Amino acid sequence: MYRELVEDPGFVDFFRSFTPVDELALLNIGSRPARRPEGADYLASLRAIPWVFAWTQNRCVLPSWYGCGTAFGEVDVDELRLLYREWPFFRALVQNLEMTLAKASIEIAREYLVLVDDDRCGSRLRKSTRAPSPQCSRSWRRTSSSTAIQWCSARSACETRTLTR
Repeated sequence: MYRELVEDPGFVDFFRSFTPVDELALLNIGSRPARRPEGADYLASLRAIPWVFAWTQNRCVLPSWYGCGTAFGEVDVDELRLLYREWPFFRALVQNLEMTLAKASIEIAREYLVLVDDDRCGSRLRKSTRAPSPQCSRSWRRTSSSTAIQWCSARSACETRTLTR
């Protein structure tokens, strides 16, 4: 899902319209330029900090969460629970996803979509974050009694998977 989005022929134009990456490159923040000078391929030459910072500015924070729901949806929930309980790396991954999604605002990010001319990539983003039912209003959430991963995927109904009980 993630690779399909970033390898779409229109993705670079979408990214440059949807995020302020070009404006951020003018700020001269840090010790290096936003892009490697030898790179003709826009994404391949873009450094990691401007990539993530651009997604943070429009509150989408896409690199941190996009595709995770689909990946988790392909695994049995009992296996996810086991991984969460017994593998510190996986637990840290889920906790980092929760933290970034707490910072993200799909509502604000959607407002930036008016800046995009070609809506192919934008429609994928909208489909991956839409709520098919009133009970599913956010892509991810944390509950006080357990760690819950909730996602909406274009391929499946909204589900809540509780990793700890």
